[in-house]
Amino acid sequence: MIVISDTTAISSLFIINKLELLKVLFHKVIIPNAVYEELLVLEQYDIDISVIKNAGWIEVKASKNFSLIEELSQELDIGESEAIALAAEIEADLLIIDEKRGRLKAKELGIPTVGLIGIISQLKMKGHIRLVKPILDELRNTGFWISDTFYHKILEAEGES
Repeated sequence: MIVISDTTAISSLFIINKLELLKVLFHKVIIPNAVYEELLVLEQYDIDISVIKNAGWIEVKASKNFSLIEELSQELDIGESEAIALAAEIEADLLIIDEKRGRLKAKELGIPTVGLIGIISQLKMKGHIRLVKPILDELRNTGFWISDTFYHKILEAEGES
């Protein structure tokens, strides 16, 4: 399975020290250069990202579809634009992306998407985690935005309300 990721899932799981959950679910994740550059910005805040840099299961790959990147970057940030372009270029099976406009653009191009919440639900469904609530709470505590309504809807769907 070819999986491409935008920045959000990797940085969010890294911040709560659960990056390995992506490896457990997908074994390998490809990120475009712009996403890697966005992750490197964390070092400016004295955050050691050697775990990301040394993760052999995260592959950095350049997209060559410059016209699509340019077109997408009119509405999206460069990381999302490159992730979508790379997913289209190498015919990825899945694109991990949370931003609504980015997901819509990917779907227009026929690229299947999943967000971080969907990944967490899959982890529980496959028995890799017991509960989603502790992870959602950690994410919310570090600034990952989930509305109260959606938060409670997720917990209810997962039988944790």
